[in-house]
Amino acid sequence: MLSDDEIKHIEKLARIRLDNDAREKFKGQLSDIIEFVRTLQKVDTTGFESEARKRSFKPFLREGRAGGELERDKVLEQAPDTKNGFFKVPPVIDKD
Repeated sequence: MLSDDEIKHIEKLARIRLDNDAREKFKGQLSDIIEFVRTLQKVDTTGFESEARKRSFKPFLREGRAGGELERDKVLEQAPDTKNGFFKVPPVIDKD
């Protein structure tokens, strides 16, 4: 099971705040998911070929095509925050 410190660290990374009840529920759910993945990792797949290797996915890929240009001012009007003609976003990497 995940520790309280690990859950608080995940909250910080996700930039969310959970109350105690939600934190306990999240802790249990995430711990169950991690345990399920650990169980899957133990499955012996010797002798099974990957489906991805059996099939060619080329027919499913579309040809890349350039689209029309967007008008800068119209796009920036829809942004929640801008500065000097650019999107302004909160920092994603802490300085400490």
